[in-house]
Amino acid sequence: MKWKLLHYSAIWALLLFIFSTVIEFHSFHFSFYKQQYQQLNIASSIGVSKEELYRVTTHLLYYIQGKQEDLMIQATIDGKQDFFFNQKEIDHMVDVKDLYTKMKRIQYGSCIYVIVVLAISMKQKKMKSWYQAYIQHTHYFMMIVGGLGFYILVDFQRFWYQFHTVFFTNDLWLLDPSVDRLIMMVPSEFFNQLVLRILLSFLAVFLMLYVFSRYQVKRSIE
Repeated sequence: MKWKLLHYSAIWALLLFIFSTVIEFHSFHFSFYKQQYQQLNIASSIGVSKEELYRVTTHLLYYIQGKQEDLMIQATIDGKQDFFFNQKEIDHMVDVKDLYTKMKRIQYGSCIYVIVVLAISMKQKKMKSWYQAYIQHTHYFMMIVGGLGFYILVDFQRFWYQFHTVFFTNDLWLLDPSVDRLIMMVPSEFFNQLVLRILLSFLAVFLMLYVFSRYQVKRSIE
């Protein structure tokens, strides 16, 4: 019984690690930003060149990752030099950076926990129990991911609103698309595609691990 509980907890930790890793990969995948900027015609809607937009985006992503100290960045907008972000946008990104930092802690913590449990399981020859536990959780994972995916497809705006009310304690995220350049850069259409990519990638990794687990269980029986 103790092995089953240990493996169940480690599998949930594994999913947290996979999910946070997938979020990080897509959120900082610069080619995705370039693709969306071109499809949504973002540069011209803001009044900046593509090069300026890419430079600001790189600075923004580096800030979230802790590689830039602040967001006091200037750009040529409609032919005039100006600060790209206003104070409300900067304050909101402080919250985003803090959320990313917390996610990284969860990512590292869950990874360490999974490694420790797997190491113990291998030493005690309990890996079959690990694979079986993963297979048994399949239906729960599929229901959660499937339900979330359906919700996003049906009403992304409501999902996105609820996401912000859960993870942010203020209303700084309520930006004005006619004034705030941050929301002009990454409108709801951008995040719609980003969230779907995250879910699909997570599902792909999860299914690969499921197939591998079934193979390992079958091989242990033969």
